[in-house]
Amino acid sequence: MTRTNKIKVVVASDQPVVLSGLQNWFDTHERYRVSVCAPNAELLLSRLEHAAGELIVMACTIDSSSEAWPVMREARRRSPDAPIVVLTLQTDAHQLRAIHTAGAAGIVSKHDDVRELERVCSRVLSGMTQVMSKSVAALCDAARSFDGAAYRGVRLTVKAFNAPS
Repeated sequence: MTRTNKIKVVVASDQPVVLSGLQNWFDTHERYRVSVCAPNAELLLSRLEHAAGELIVMACTIDSSSEAWPVMREARRRSPDAPIVVLTLQTDAHQLRAIHTAGAAGIVSKHDDVRELERVCSRVLSGMTQVMSKSVAALCDAARSFDGAAYRGVRLTVKAFNAPS
């Protein structure tokens, strides 16, 4: 039995392989239907004007022009009820937090298994925010556990160490 009321997904990436992969993955799942497929930021924003989606999945490279994430913010403005899930190669915890701050409901690493994408999308669609894949959460936890502020102002001197032969 196939679903008649599928979740409409907007996918966007400036990388054709990623865009094709996302479209194929969502279209092969009974729960989803791709309503908009955008290969660049301009098309994403113009297509959001005419076609609604219940979930937006975008590759981070489409919006990595600055730390302000203007495309994601504009997508949020044009589709305020559609949560955004970002696919990224970013490993810097501060940048990952900035993606959430800019309006992403979920973040998934491009290195993650597609089951993580599915898990994050399901949680975001249930209303959760600040959702991360397990690998992204591990990066943020590792950064939190090391507080570099405690070492500010400390000078280290390196001396040669010669072990006895």
